[in-house]
Amino acid sequence: MNNTYSLKTLFNVEKHTVIVTGANGQVGSEIVDALIDLGSKVIAVDIEFKNLEKHKSNENFIKFKCDITSEKNVKKLYAQLNNKNTQPTALINNAGISFFNHFLERSEVELDKTYEVNLKATVLLIKCFYKMSSKKKFTRKIINIASHYGIIAPNFSIYSEGDRRNSEIYGATKAGLIQITKYFSTYSYKYNILVNAIAPGGIFNPKSPQSSKFKKKYSEICPLKRMAETKELIGAIIYLLSDSSSYTNGHTIVIDGGFSVW
Repeated sequence: MNNTYSLKTLFNVEKHTVIVTGANGQVGSEIVDALIDLGSKVIAVDIEFKNLEKHKSNENFIKFKCDITSEKNVKKLYAQLNNKNTQPTALINNAGISFFNHFLERSEVELDKTYEVNLKATVLLIKCFYKMSSKKKFTRKIINIASHYGIIAPNFSIYSEGDRRNSEIYGATKAGLIQITKYFSTYSYKYNILVNAIAPGGIFNPKSPQSSKFKKKYSEICPLKRMAETKELIGAIIYLLSDSSSYTNGHTIVIDGGFSVW
């Protein structure tokens, strides 16, 4: 890092062109909104974009419909970006899926789908990102969106009948994301790419709210006595994308209000 800097330049993310997967979802759309607002160019990747319509006329917003569980489709995505002379300098692996039924009822299809979206797609996207020859002189960034359930097990005393019960395969894939983060970070020096992760705790969903009973029980065992808001992930995203994280590599930032300290 240059010894002469200001806080304004240290946390600036305008130079980045960022791929955001799962861009239409609750977390993904919040990330897209923030990055567009901060001057980044965003490549929104998903299978629908209804939550991102407000950005359709913004020159810094590009959308790509893509099934990222297919290597053929992922390669096509990067090829199309290359054809458009658009070179991503950051990748946020945010796409994720879960199933909420009891593990004794888990189907093979559900197992495969969770693995394919949460782990396989992430590896495919990272592999293509590493293969790109960068024309940019600055460090590129990869941010994986994991979960505190990749670090701790769910406390099932907070769930009632009908609640969206956290699954065994979701936690396993999120733990895998944390390990993938560590693995790829060991190649950072050679490729000039920093790889880190964020592990959010339970995030309240105002469009599809968790039950009031679950919210109360979750809050009772969280030191901050509440669930997270989506916007509370953005500070860590900005930190990891900006030059302020120039010596942060292979780490997972846990943003769960202290839930995992118990």
